[in-house]
Amino acid sequence: MSGVILGDFSVGSVLQLRYGEVVIKRAVPLALALLSPSNPRLQILDTLSKFSHDSDQEVSANAILAMGIVGAGKVKVIHCCIRYLATVCCH
Repeated sequence: MSGVILGDFSVGSVLQLRYGEVVIKRAVPLALALLSPSNPRLQILDTLSKFSHDSDQEVSANAILAMGIVGAGKVKVIHCCIRYLATVCCH
């Protein structure tokens, strides 16, 4: 995780962690959010979007939270996407 936070890994290699251990997989979306809070980068948002559709509900919830952190106050499209995902995942 510290490698992700420090930027030692590319977002593509983080996506490989998507199929790893559950504990690591649950932390990856939040680590990605720490890379660019309030600074939406398309590659990170795309990866978080993929995580938001994960079969593990905790991974999905962390990805939705991470999307909120990354897009905080910046992009209205992210707000609409988060609202939709929250209704789909939480019901």
